[in-house]
Amino acid sequence: MKMDTLIQESHAYLPAIDLPMTDLVLIYGIGQDTEARAQSWRERGFEVGVMVGLAWGEFPDFLQQPWNGTKETTYGDYHSQRDCGGRVIFHGNRADMPYLVPSERFANYLAVRLQPLVAAGILHYVFEEPEFWHDAGPSPALPIGLNGPTMGAQESAGAWRLALAKQQAYTSLFETVSRQIKACGHEMGRSVSCYVATHSLINYAQWRIVSPESRIFRSSWCDGAIGQVWTGTARTPAVWHGIRTSRPFLTAFLEFAYFAEWVRAWQKPVWALADPVEDNPEYTWPEYRTRYMEIVVAALMHDSLTRFELCPWPFRAFTQPYQAERMPADYQVVLRVIFSALTAIGRAGPAWSAGAAEGRIGILVDDNTLFHRPRYESAMKYDGTRFDGEYSPAEQAVVSWDEFFGLALPLLQRGYRVYPVPWSGVVDSPRLLDAYCLLILSYQLVKPESPRADDVLVAWLERGGQLVIHAQGTDLFEFIPAWWNQGGRTTATAWDHLRRRLDRAGHLGSWVGEEHVTAAELARDPVAAEAWADRVMGRLPRCWRAPPGFSVRRGPYHAGWGAVNPGLKESGKYVDLSRADLPVVSAPPAGPAHPYLLYRLDEGIREGTVIAATVPDRAEPGSGGGWRLRFNRPRDEPVAGRIRLTARPLVHWSGLPATSARQEEWDDASQTFYWRFDSPGGPVSIDLGQPVEGQGRID
Repeated sequence: MKMDTLIQESHAYLPAIDLPMTDLVLIYGIGQDTEARAQSWRERGFEVGVMVGLAWGEFPDFLQQPWNGTKETTYGDYHSQRDCGGRVIFHGNRADMPYLVPSERFANYLAVRLQPLVAAGILHYVFEEPEFWHDAGPSPALPIGLNGPTMGAQESAGAWRLALAKQQAYTSLFETVSRQIKACGHEMGRSVSCYVATHSLINYAQWRIVSPESRIFRSSWCDGAIGQVWTGTARTPAVWHGIRTSRPFLTAFLEFAYFAEWVRAWQKPVWALADPVEDNPEYTWPEYRTRYMEIVVAALMHDSLTRFELCPWPFRAFTQPYQAERMPADYQVVLRVIFSALTAIGRAGPAWSAGAAEGRIGILVDDNTLFHRPRYESAMKYDGTRFDGEYSPAEQAVVSWDEFFGLALPLLQRGYRVYPVPWSGVVDSPRLLDAYCLLILSYQLVKPESPRADDVLVAWLERGGQLVIHAQGTDLFEFIPAWWNQGGRTTATAWDHLRRRLDRAGHLGSWVGEEHVTAAELARDPVAAEAWADRVMGRLPRCWRAPPGFSVRRGPYHAGWGAVNPGLKESGKYVDLSRADLPVVSAPPAGPAHPYLLYRLDEGIREGTVIAATVPDRAEPGSGGGWRLRFNRPRDEPVAGRIRLTARPLVHWSGLPATSARQEEWDDASQTFYWRFDSPGGPVSIDLGQPVEGQGRID
């Protein structure tokens, strides 16, 4: 079954949220009406699955059960995450929805609730956002043996053990539930698939959330993932040249790059998510639209991402007012056109971009990167639902994560593509590194999980790679008991082990450079940042030193941001998919940071090709020659598109009341016809007949 596109929705089917280009609808939440909601979508021909939260959700029958037979304490009390002051950490502003501590009891509860849905024929399950706040202390609900007298202490070994326990507990929760419902399906002769939906490691590190990340993805019980790059995560500010601000495209590029490397390393599917409207309702529609374009274009930069979550929460996006206004019709047109385009882009084959041809720059990260964040003793919870200015300067500084962005942004701002590289993925798939010409390793960000991690690096260096060690700054976990210091019996560091390994291989100086400037300096000092970028670029082969920029070609679709890549010949005729009138343009939009998505009008495009449309319908030959377009969409839905013809057509509309507004436009230079109307709620057809000399339009 084709599953290239999906949406997630908590509501039953409604015509206003019908997106016909969707392969899979994920019904959110497990309640008494879950099966009925799923059936409402099935009846309209959609394949359905179920999405359920792992860290929070509507679980009153679980949370309100008495714990240990006493009414004074409930499972909700026992399983709630609590900050350093013992206060319950709630999801958003919901005082009845705590973040939960994963446990075997909760896993069994979820499995029991899901098994009737398996019996009803629902075979796809997505477990969302396994999140444990970094500041949350130890809990009695964690598995026995992981708690101890130093677990809540600030000392390094205890902090590392606690963070590791959080990851292991959520991994165990996912695997236990997946194992049980897959076994249930097997007994019924049905194949059940289980997926994880998760923010990127980049975002969780900024927000200081511990999550299993690739520990779950590489589990044999996991069939794939949804890579959640929400607008609210991508706009989390970072510092460059001393300026702390949101850079949604660049942050989203890094987040999607991380998920793209998952696909390359473990050969499992990842659906790239971009949301048209974010959780914070206080922005304007133009702001939502601009940020959506930045994020969806960032996803298209990565050709290993070929599947897409088109629209999380379409009910919220298409029916709910923001700032007392519902989504403008023009934005609806743009979204539906892009949704339709994404279905084709995923099947367009390998992308072409100068960035891929010239080699990559990587920064090594891994699941334990999430451990390398400072604890914050206040009740600060940065989750994207509040404006950044509502946090204190000290809280903002913690979220900026200079240790990473100080290394990445000086290069990204020059147009170089920087990829977070999962070190565990490199261990499992060593050839992953063949795409890279240079790696940056900072032990402030990551630790190797085993000696094999160093062996793979050495082998890559011997094949011609370049390694830059960022060796300045405070490393909270430099001396924790680990394999590189024989469990704490020596004072050796992880860098000491790699250096000895490289010394034995020889030519250390030609492979590795050390940098002794703090990442905070790189973030705040423009001179230091540019000097760092110069030194990194100086280690690249000369032919790779020109910045590739951010543009890509995926089949006939061209996407980009900022300066146009000189390796892509963008001049020509294009349809601009980011505008509701789908204009024909000769070049990408001007501007140093303008995201664009274009369809190239090559001469080889056949007559009758629907180039762009809000509904993924194809034109059919008309009975008397020419072409016919058929539509049957819900009332008031804006319908628009552009089709390739060989001559100006004779246009005849059927099914659209004479009083209804309509637009039609013939562009002679591109030989394309544009239409737009608001659906009357029934069948409409447009006949594009062969032109007869002297005749015009027929109404």
